[in-house]
Amino acid sequence: ERVHSLIAQMSADNAAQSNAISEINMAVNSMDTATQQNAVMIERTSASAHVLHTDAERLASHAGQFRIS
Repeated sequence: ERVHSLIAQMSADNAAQSNAISEINMAVNSMDTATQQNAVMIERTSASAHVLHTDAERLASHAGQFRIS
């Protein structure tokens, strides 16, 4: 009787640990997905900033050609 009780408790504890590990795994996967999405966003933002900088330089160059008399 006591052995059955201990085995049942061990089984329940193992199931609880398994569920906890599954939840942790899902959380880690979610963080990984968010990190990858952030990396893509940063790459796009960097590319947009580069284009904007290039356009601003070109605009400044064109504006510099005008002379006010």
